[in-house]
Amino acid sequence: YAVEAFHKKASSLDIPVDEDNRSLAELIQGNDDVEEAVVENMLRYDLDAALKAHLLPRERAILRVRFGLEDGSAHTLSQTAKLMNLSTERVRQIVTKSLSKLRRPEVKNALQEYLLDD
Repeated sequence: YAVEAFHKKASSLDIPVDEDNRSLAELIQGNDDVEEAVVENMLRYDLDAALKAHLLPRERAILRVRFGLEDGSAHTLSQTAKLMNLSTERVRQIVTKSLSKLRRPEVKNALQEYLLDD
């Protein structure tokens, strides 16, 4: 919205562009984490697409709980088992199988760009 308003009526970064009378300069300033947030959202989208394309619903659900893909809070195997009403061993087996599926080249290549280069 703010960018559209700026495009339509502003010729300076200091002209107010939103309902709070903030300028585009104010909106941009201090948003050093914008790129990081965009990349994180793209990763979530691409990871979700990969999970949906290559895993069964139960496998997706277990990985989401186990690694905290929904709420950022990872769980142990036993916590995941309790939440999913399965044995710890069965959760371990499903996690192992699911991760193996995600390591296939077609999936790995789609997510490769998000890996950090050290």
